[in-house]
Amino acid sequence: MKNLYLKSQDWSFFFILLFSGSVLVNAQSNSFKSIDSKGNTLTIETSINNLKIEFCTPSILRIRSSKTKDFKANEPYMVTRYNWDKVDFKKDENSAKISYKTSKIKLEIQKSPFKLSIFDLQGNLLSEDAVNQKSSSETITKTSKKLKDNEHFFGFGERMDFLDRRGKSVHLEVGRGIGKPHIIGAYNVLEANYSPVPFFMSTKGYGIFYHTSYPSDWDMGKTDPEIYSFSSEDPEVDYYFIYGPDLPKILDHYTSITGKSPMLPKFAMGLHVGTYSGGTWGHEEETSANYPVSLIEKFRKFQIPVDVLHLDST
Repeated sequence: MKNLYLKSQDWSFFFILLFSGSVLVNAQSNSFKSIDSKGNTLTIETSINNLKIEFCTPSILRIRSSKTKDFKANEPYMVTRYNWDKVDFKKDENSAKISYKTSKIKLEIQKSPFKLSIFDLQGNLLSEDAVNQKSSSETITKTSKKLKDNEHFFGFGERMDFLDRRGKSVHLEVGRGIGKPHIIGAYNVLEANYSPVPFFMSTKGYGIFYHTSYPSDWDMGKTDPEIYSFSSEDPEVDYYFIYGPDLPKILDHYTSITGKSPMLPKFAMGLHVGTYSGGTWGHEEETSANYPVSLIEKFRKFQIPVDVLHLDST
């Protein structure tokens, strides 16, 4: 029978290797190597990955990260605009960092450990990478940012659980959720997501649009109250930083990337009335074709100007 036990000196050698290996991993951190500027785009090489940072406007940055120097081609479905006007910015560099200032924001690139920070022109910190200097095991497909005091988050598309996402986590993927723990729905209303949108707005004056069609996970300070993160199985990180600073301006900038909705017709601005199973939810056997007609007659009787009647699951 083969001896499965190591001699004492073998164990010593094993632990030396194990300890040394962990020290090497923990001592490694991402550091700046080179940068090239062409037009609105900065191409950056670090010791771990490659980045492209594009100044779309003085208020919008597109930040991409890849393990290779090949980045994915632009797609026409989530983003409708890729060609942007020339953005003027001023560069400043020293041995520790490089900064680029537009008429709205300042991007600061710390060289070692590599870190991106974004400020407004008054010097207020808007966004800052959360850098773990002890380990480089976190993959580039997870982006972590420092969460600031009194910062709150709104967005992520159609949700039926919480308005403020600070301290919460959310998985963005079309579905009804598993199980039926909630009293008011025929599905898990706390997880149901018919229209996931990988975009949020922060009360600190900025928004982030994660440009990916993959299901994504967002931890907005639930695991660590000082950090929020977003990730997916997308092999390339691609997100837009959008400065407002007010929420309507953030939303306006966001739709300049994804496309703006046309003006709705006049009737769509009026009163919409919805019914579920012909108004007989729980008593579907009583549903009849006469129900919608009688309902409209009742609105007319009381002079309620209904523009649209939704017949849901009739």
